[in-house]
Amino acid sequence: MKKSISFYLNISTICLLCFISGSNGLVNSTIQACIEAFPHISPSTIRLTTTLPSLISLPVMIFASHHISKIGFRKSMILATLFLTIGGVGPYFLNSSWSIVLFFRCLTGIGIGFYGLRNALILSSFQDHLQAKFIGIGNAMNSLASVILTPIAGMLCAISWKQPFLLFGIGILIFILTILCLQEPEIVYDEQSSQFNIKDILDIRFLAYSLFYFLGCMVLYPILSGMSSFIVLKNLGSLAIAGTLISCHNIGGFITGFFTDTIETKFKITTIPLAFLLITIGQLLALYVRNVIVIGIGTALTGVGFFIMISTITVYTGAISTDSNKTLRSTLLLVFMQFGMFLSSYFMEYSHVILKLPTDVESSWLASALVCGICTVLTFIFKKQLFDVKKRSSN
Repeated sequence: MKKSISFYLNISTICLLCFISGSNGLVNSTIQACIEAFPHISPSTIRLTTTLPSLISLPVMIFASHHISKIGFRKSMILATLFLTIGGVGPYFLNSSWSIVLFFRCLTGIGIGFYGLRNALILSSFQDHLQAKFIGIGNAMNSLASVILTPIAGMLCAISWKQPFLLFGIGILIFILTILCLQEPEIVYDEQSSQFNIKDILDIRFLAYSLFYFLGCMVLYPILSGMSSFIVLKNLGSLAIAGTLISCHNIGGFITGFFTDTIETKFKITTIPLAFLLITIGQLLALYVRNVIVIGIGTALTGVGFFIMISTITVYTGAISTDSNKTLRSTLLLVFMQFGMFLSSYFMEYSHVILKLPTDVESSWLASALVCGICTVLTFIFKKQLFDVKKRSSN
C-alpha cells in the first residue's frame, strides 16, 4: 500500500511539473498591456518577454541532457521549478527598467531549459505501453496551465501589466512537492547515455521530426503572442477576451492530450498530415472571420493540431531511439521547439515584409497557414517513409 501511495504521488508530481512548465504562456496575454505601459520601448523589444526565455533555454536543455547521469531527473526538476518561479514573479516586484524585466525572463528561460527533460522523465519512468498515454497526459497538463492561467492573466492586465506575473507563485507549492514526492527513474546510465554523438542526430526521420517541432512552434506561436494586439487593434474585444481566446488554443490541446494514443491508433501514419491540416484550417478561420466565437474555434483547432503533432512525434521518437540516445533525442525535440519560439518574432517581422497585410500579426498568421498547408501535403506524400515506425512495445 505504501508503494502504491508513493507511485501515485510520483505520477501526480510529474503531472504538476508538466502543468507549471506550461505556465510561461500566460505572458502572451500581457503583451499589449506592456506595450501601452512602456510606449517608449519598441513592440519588438516588448515581445522579447515571450521569446527570450526560449533562447536562454536552448543551451540549458543541451547541458542538462548531456549531464543527466550526473544531475539526475529529480534535481533537474527541482532546479527548473526554482528558476521558473523566481524568474516568473520577479517582474512584479522589480520593474524599474525593462532590462530588469528581461533579466528575470532569462531566469525563467533557465527553468524552461531544465523542464526540457520532462518528456525524457516520462519516457524513463513508464514502460513502453504506457509512454504514449502519459506523454499525452503530460501535454494535456501543460496545456491546462494556459487554459486556467491565461484568461486570469488577461483579467489581471486590467489592473496592471505586472499583476499577471504573480501567478507564477504557484511554483512554490510545486517546488515543495517535487522535493518531497518526485522519484528518480530506476534506469541504469552508461557512458553513451551522457555523451553527445552526432550519429544520434543524423537520422533522417529524427531530423524530420525535429524540423516539424521547429516549424510548428515558429509559425504557430504568433497566434498566441499576437492575439492580444489583434483583438484590441481590430476592436473585437478587451485584453480579457484576448486571454480567453489564447486559452482556446490550450483547451484544444488539453482535451486532445487525453486521446493522443487513440487518435494515433486510428489514423496511424496519416496522424501528422491530419495535425498540420487542422492547424492550417484553424489559422485561416482566425485570420479571415472577424467573429470572436469563430476565432476561438479556429484557435482551438490550432491547439488540437499542434498537440496531436508534438505528442505523436514524441512517441515516434521514442520508438526509433535506443535507451542510450532516448534522453538526448527527446530533449533535442524541445530544443528545436524553443528555438522556433524564439525565431517566431522574426518570422512575424519578415512575414509582414513579404505579405504586407495591414499588421504584422495578420501577415504572420497567413504565412503560418501557408507553411502548415505545405507541410500537410509533404507529410502526406512521404507518410510511409517518415511515420511507419514499429513501436518497441510490440517487439
